[in-house]
Amino acid sequence: MATIFTHAAVAAVIKSNFKPFPNQNGRILFWSLFLCILPDADILAFVYGIPYEDLLGHRGFTHSLLFLFIISPLISFLIFKKESRPVKIKLALLFCLCLFSHGFLDALTNGGLGIGFFIPFDNTRYFFPWTPIEVSPIGRNFFSMNGVDTLLSEAKVVVTPLVVFLFSKYLIRRFKK
Repeated sequence: MATIFTHAAVAAVIKSNFKPFPNQNGRILFWSLFLCILPDADILAFVYGIPYEDLLGHRGFTHSLLFLFIISPLISFLIFKKESRPVKIKLALLFCLCLFSHGFLDALTNGGLGIGFFIPFDNTRYFFPWTPIEVSPIGRNFFSMNGVDTLLSEAKVVVTPLVVFLFSKYLIRRFKK
């Protein structure tokens, strides 16, 4: 899996591309960050003896498209009750993108069994053909040279393009004035 730091950075950039929501930006950023990390709650499966390859195992159902299509509107419509329907739909789209970014990044890693994008309809686990991100060690093992390798690969493959994107966006706005 990619690290929590990279998942959060991607969600923050996704959120930054949605026009400001009146008086809700901090709350929306919180939910964007929370949802980009939520799929990895499935590591609790290890605690309960659920095998990795199970539908409810790591990188299983919580990484699926069905999960994001259920959770995104649910959060949007339950948490942001007072917002108008168009705003809730926009929030659901934002939250879908944040959740999708999680599986997308994990499919770029070079370890594990792959991502169950289509669970429960298809139990196949997928990786992208290009897997440049070192898989993140789980738990205490993160604080090792393998964890450093993961952070370095993420810096090269994910963070650098994000910085270039944000800087380009800044330059375009600045020179548009």
